[in-house]
Amino acid sequence: MEPNREHFRDMTFCDFKSDLNQQQCLERLSTAFPDSSPSRSAIFERSCSRPSTAVTDENIVRVRNLVDQDRQISYCSMQASLNID
Repeated sequence: MEPNREHFRDMTFCDFKSDLNQQQCLERLSTAFPDSSPSRSAIFERSCSRPSTAVTDENIVRVRNLVDQDRQISYCSMQASLNID
């Protein structure tokens, strides 16, 4: 089983709660998951993003379909179509 984005988020949270710094967290994940670990910027430059419930396989497919239908679709229209606040 390959870990997904949510698994990595949980692991980095655990690392920070265990008083590991960002570099130690990155090294630990890179050693354990050399092909699928998060990038350096994902660990060092955390930002506010959509809740994990908004990033689903179903929503990804729906966004692709919306963009395929209308390449000029606005972010607000997409947000309304997906019922994401």
